[in-house]
Amino acid sequence: MKRDADEKKLIRIGDTNMPDVISPATFFWAASLVSLVGFCIHTIAGQRLVMTPLMGNEHLEQQQKWFHFVAWHGVSISFAAYTAAFAYAALIPGGLDVAILMTAMNAVITLMFIGVGLKGDPMVFKFPGIYLALGTAALGAAGVLLS
Repeated sequence: MKRDADEKKLIRIGDTNMPDVISPATFFWAASLVSLVGFCIHTIAGQRLVMTPLMGNEHLEQQQKWFHFVAWHGVSISFAAYTAAFAYAALIPGGLDVAILMTAMNAVITLMFIGVGLKGDPMVFKFPGIYLALGTAALGAAGVLLS
């Protein structure tokens, strides 16, 4: 009976005698990997391309510069947290609640990007963050729905 319950949580791929399966953990690992890539892009490339010029801008007040600096690194910490949380959900069967929370957070962040892009500046749609959040939310949702 347990095997039947476990098989309902899997997606069968292909039409072969040897079934290939994708478990929720596969989607959680993928969400973790996307978050890790986001962390690396944000922390390494973003620091060089965005924060260094921003901090060197002579037209901004120091308070504005340091606020952006703190917010920037808060996002980096968030990417690291998503990476760890989805890895936890992939490894620990009881980690579904963590995956649900991280999926919801990424979905809300995606909606925030869309709202800002539609109401504010469409340039937001060129930022990689919207696509990282959307991809992470989609992978997390797939894992949650299979659980």
